[in-house]
Amino acid sequence: MRIHPDDLSSGYFIKQYDHSQITVVDKVFTAPFILDASSIISPWHIEPDNFINEVFISAIKKHKPHVVLLGTGRRQIFPEHSKLRQLAEMQVSLEVMDTGSACRTFNIIQAEGRKVLAGLII
Repeated sequence: MRIHPDDLSSGYFIKQYDHSQITVVDKVFTAPFILDASSIISPWHIEPDNFINEVFISAIKKHKPHVVLLGTGRRQIFPEHSKLRQLAEMQVSLEVMDTGSACRTFNIIQAEGRKVLAGLII
C-alpha cells in the first residue's frame, strides 16, 4: 500500500508498507527499525516479548519526540506493564498499534510538523 504524502521535503516519510517490508523514501526495510524525522536506527534488535529495550529508550531520550509510536506487526501487541510504567515515569506517552496503522500515523504527525518517533516491527 502506497502511503506517502506529496511533500517529502521535511524529513523522512514512509513511502510504502506491506507485511514484508517498509519503504522509507527510497530505502527498503525488512527487519525492525526505529525512525524519526532525521534518523533511522537499523537494525533494531528486539526480542518477541521485549520491544521496549534500551535502544528504543535511548532513541526516545535522544530525540525527545512529542509522540512515540510502536508498530507491532500485523496485530497490536501491548508491551509488558513494567515497560509501560518505565515510559510513564519518563513522561512518555506510547501509542501501540499494528504496523500499518503506525506507518500512516507517523506520516500524518510528521506532516503536521510535530516530532514523532516510531519503532516499527515488520
